[in-house]
Amino acid sequence: MQATQVQQSVPGAVRNAFRLTLLVIGLALLSNVVSLFDGGREEAEAAGTGAVWGAVAFAVVLVILQFLVAFKMRAGARWARTVLTILAVLQLIGTVVGLADVEGGFGTVHLVLNVLVAIIDIAVLVLLYRPESNRYFAR
Repeated sequence: MQATQVQQSVPGAVRNAFRLTLLVIGLALLSNVVSLFDGGREEAEAAGTGAVWGAVAFAVVLVILQFLVAFKMRAGARWARTVLTILAVLQLIGTVVGLADVEGGFGTVHLVLNVLVAIIDIAVLVLLYRPESNRYFAR
């Protein structure tokens, strides 16, 4: 089966969820980088260089894993849809908690990026559980 035939067999909702998931991954990574400069710099300096590099390494590993899971989801793996659902819910919870933490909360840019990620996460969840997506993952 050629790549174009495989692409055509993936429902539009799943393709769009895949694209939005890639966007979420990029925005979440950008949000983490921005947090070092937009309100998180003092915490990073207080934690020390090793902790900062550890956090960066952890973020890179998470991004790689999320990319792999996103590609598996697009290929129809039910477990990947479940993993992406859990990650989206955790990101939504993190955003809500960050919004509630008025005193030590997000910096402005970090806040905007996290709210944007939350909105896109909701769209991804809707797309992943549409009827055509459910049929695709049930096969």
